[in-house]
Amino acid sequence: MVQGLDIQKVKAMTTEKWFNKQLFYLAEVTSTNDWIKKQGQLGKLEGTLLVADQQTAGRGSHGRSWESPTGTGLWFSFLLRPNLEPGITTALAPLVAYSLVATLKEDYHLPVAIKWPNDVIINGKKLAGILTEIETDGLHIKYVTVGVGINVNMQQMPGAIAQKATSLFLETKKIFQREQLLVDFMIRFCKDYQQFCKEGSLKSFIASYNKYLFHYDKKIWVLRGEQKEVCKSLGIKENGNLEIEGATGKQSLCMGEVSLRGEQAYI
Repeated sequence: MVQGLDIQKVKAMTTEKWFNKQLFYLAEVTSTNDWIKKQGQLGKLEGTLLVADQQTAGRGSHGRSWESPTGTGLWFSFLLRPNLEPGITTALAPLVAYSLVATLKEDYHLPVAIKWPNDVIINGKKLAGILTEIETDGLHIKYVTVGVGINVNMQQMPGAIAQKATSLFLETKKIFQREQLLVDFMIRFCKDYQQFCKEGSLKSFIASYNKYLFHYDKKIWVLRGEQKEVCKSLGIKENGNLEIEGATGKQSLCMGEVSLRGEQAYI
């Protein structure tokens, strides 16, 4: 029998008050992002967080569905209200990816890396994904919904994605305490987010981020619809865009306008 996430244990382990203001748990939800988005519309506090044991209609970037089986992963979303210009919100997904990779590397000593802008990979396969959705009035940010999905204790991956996705259990043969992992990530993200808001950019994170970037200084495929081009990945900029160099020179890629692939595979 799959054991549900213990939200009281999460609250008991929480040492940062930022996200403990409003912390919720549901055994099942259609989408944690949709639920948090409604809280944003209702004016709820920054840091409001929902974690669910199952999503029946979870989604990732580009409208793709996200497999969220019961009790084996971490599926959660939280609300942000940064007092920043709307244009800098492109840096939020890279920031979340950075915080997650830093947590898994420093606290769990795992060989994870970032695939720009919003995937975390391990041993060549996708481990986690991030989805940010921004609501503005044109001039100001109303709120940002951040969704995170981490494949934690799955003992097998669904057929269609088994070739390119994995879990912490499949890579380590160890069961991870989901409550502890959630707390470790949120404490790390809280610290990084405060620095990001203070500077209004990723300036302090660029060197470390590029060190974690799997395809840094490597050749990649840049996919724009049916077109693809071989380019060299040069790392991220302060606004979260990825700088590349191709046949026509250097370009700055914005999150959402392209997809990236390695020369031979997903990464």
